[in-house]
Amino acid sequence: MTPLPALLSVLVLAVALAVCPAHAKARGVESLLSVYAAARPILDDPDQRNPFYLRAAVNKNKQAGEAAMYFEQPFSEIADTLSNSSSWCTVLILHLNVKACTYSPANNGEESLTIYLGRKFYQDPDDAFVMTYKFQTDRQDNYFSALITADRGPLGTSDYRIQLEIMDIEGRTFGRFQVSQKHSWISARAARLYLSTVGRNKKGITVVATDEEGNPVYSDGERAVAERNLLRYYFAITAFFRNKDPVGDHQFQERLNYWFDQTEQYKQLHELDRNRYLTDKKREFENQLALQNSQYIDKLTYKK
Repeated sequence: MTPLPALLSVLVLAVALAVCPAHAKARGVESLLSVYAAARPILDDPDQRNPFYLRAAVNKNKQAGEAAMYFEQPFSEIADTLSNSSSWCTVLILHLNVKACTYSPANNGEESLTIYLGRKFYQDPDDAFVMTYKFQTDRQDNYFSALITADRGPLGTSDYRIQLEIMDIEGRTFGRFQVSQKHSWISARAARLYLSTVGRNKKGITVVATDEEGNPVYSDGERAVAERNLLRYYFAITAFFRNKDPVGDHQFQERLNYWFDQTEQYKQLHELDRNRYLTDKKREFENQLALQNSQYIDKLTYKK
């Protein structure tokens, strides 16, 4: 049985999953353009400290969040790269709670991702909670979407969605990253337990007020959990593309360093020191490669 603390850590990761206005079910170009209209004043403001747009919400049994950003790379490069499920495993492993990720085509030709979720510290994949996601892509002339979904998760959670959409708008690659999931009665109680104990003092990214001395007051509760995880995902995606050219171990090292440097700009995101993060992630990445290789060997054996 997976220990409760590990499941709570998985739940913390899950709570970060997807935001949305009232018309969230609307997908595709029209929906993405509406987000662009809302995000553009923030993304193009030279006085903004952060070049991203981030929103999170908690409504009844659904947690939701989205982040919008510009990419330096052209639309075709982003779409070509993120059409491959293998690229997503390289992105996701940077996140603290992802212990490993493998990819494979399904029997019907659809691809899938197997993601091992656990604590923020090093954890062997055998001790992690394993979820299998369906991986789908949609590409049109000037629009690309990668969608990762799972029906069930830990503690009765359900309807997991992870989606990245991009468009070329006025010569710039604009992207929106969304994640969402639904609580069960058990997971909602576990979330409340977390927020009343180890997570009670943790804050989010959005400034919701100022105190008597004029200092910012940040979001808290499940909204804060969603914002922290969204930002960690955001930096994982940007780290992947910022360090796409180097090869081998140096490439992964550069991505780890970039991810850590970006997250450390926010005290709300601090969990580990650099050496611990780098050491843990290198071990987890080695586990990921071993799992992927084992999966490949098993398929060859089966074919024989």
